[in-house]
Amino acid sequence: MIHSSLIAALSIIVFAQATVPSAAHAQSARLEYRAVYATPQQLQLVIDAAGRDGFTCVSVARPELDVRLTGVVVTMARPYFEMTHVYPTVPHRVVRGLGSGGEFGALLDRSAADGNRLCGVALVDASPGPVLVAVMSPDTERELGSRHYASAILGSADRVAQLAALGQQGFVPVAATPINDNRVPEQRHWMVVAEQTATQPVEIVVRARPGPDALNKAIAESAAQGFICSLLWKEGLTSLVVVMSKLPVNPTRRPEFVVDTIDPARLNGKSGVYIGDLPYLSDGQRVVVTINDRSSTMYTVTDPLPPLGPRDSASVNDLQPLGDRLGSDRSRDRARVVASTVRRGPKDALVLHTVLVQLPR
Repeated sequence: MIHSSLIAALSIIVFAQATVPSAAHAQSARLEYRAVYATPQQLQLVIDAAGRDGFTCVSVARPELDVRLTGVVVTMARPYFEMTHVYPTVPHRVVRGLGSGGEFGALLDRSAADGNRLCGVALVDASPGPVLVAVMSPDTERELGSRHYASAILGSADRVAQLAALGQQGFVPVAATPINDNRVPEQRHWMVVAEQTATQPVEIVVRARPGPDALNKAIAESAAQGFICSLLWKEGLTSLVVVMSKLPVNPTRRPEFVVDTIDPARLNGKSGVYIGDLPYLSDGQRVVVTINDRSSTMYTVTDPLPPLGPRDSASVNDLQPLGDRLGSDRSRDRARVVASTVRRGPKDALVLHTVLVQLPR
């Protein structure tokens, strides 16, 4: 059984795990996956096609800073059945906004008022200019109109204060993406999307440190006060940034957060619950933040990303191997996709890097 503090942490961290149809999910712990990849203009059509087959969005891939991606990569899932099964259609909504991030939180909030919840958000280098794209799926957990979203752009003390002010209204950070306010990706500011999930104030802090050792110390100090890591990203060449939240409830057991610098291959099979990982130095090492929970295991799946076709989307056949690999191992019945990024692979080819976490029974 997962400790209550770990559940609280996961409720913030793994917001991208959209709920699959509950009746079907009760009959099958295993999921099958489908990846879709399209330009912002075509994404709604492609997601609608997957939704008609019963697939629900579980992750929107965030391109790393050195990746210029003209499309959006979305991972979707549905319960797996050995026999033929008729799936209900899952409607989604694609929200597009200015790359500068202005009023994006308000756009998400309007979609939430129609009964949707956020699956993920990414900045896309589309033509004629970068745009912010979010995917929202049906909200099966909250009453219509009871879920709210807001956003804050971090880059100065007053903007950090703005995020803290959202916490006083019960908002918790659930997603982060760079915005298009600088031609140099490393110098762009970041937008944080927050979701109102509490009726009591939530304390939110932002910690930026120049390296993994300093970040580890900052996280440990805040975790000792009851704060939970929710978002992680990198600014500039070495500045590591973490957003932490302190829920109104005081957990009986607080998660232990660990900061490691490892070869990316070592993440596969590592024990713990995934928070995030970032490139650090030019030697390929990555800084990984996890919850130290030895009854949980992380898995990684890395696949080449096919090119966009003439219809501004990748074909279903080209993407099928990605989905098949995510759901092929039946020993991972309890493993769930928690994050995905688009990275540079061998010979600078773009790859989709997906992290799954297998929670204890």
